[in-house]
Amino acid sequence: MPVLILASRIRRIQTVETDRTTAEMDAVLAEELHFVRAVIHRPRMYTLNGTFDEIIAFLEGYHSGVAAIDPSAPGVVAWQSFRGWLMRSLGANSFSVFDRFKLHYVASDDLGEVLDGLVARFQKVESKRNYRM
Repeated sequence: MPVLILASRIRRIQTVETDRTTAEMDAVLAEELHFVRAVIHRPRMYTLNGTFDEIIAFLEGYHSGVAAIDPSAPGVVAWQSFRGWLMRSLGANSFSVFDRFKLHYVASDDLGEVLDGLVARFQKVESKRNYRM
């Protein structure tokens, strides 16, 4: 079989696999971000007092712990993709992203609600561009 024909077939197979993988990745992203949103909606189930800082500490600690075991776990990738998107949106660096978030939305009564809205927006609009497994 000529190399050109074989290369063409491989490209077609890779394209089909990529399309299917993108759909699967979107489903995984949705599932993983549901967990993040669950923590935001019911923070006292996961933290002592349910404060915004505790929510962030829990989510960062949870995903950091999972990353220590498996850095490519879907939840870790989804959380890091969201953090990256938020960093770019706020012009923050990795270490100050949630401090910058609090400064940016200081007038908001409910930072958790704002964060939940941003997670939902990321999931809906930005997921295919930013989510990489």
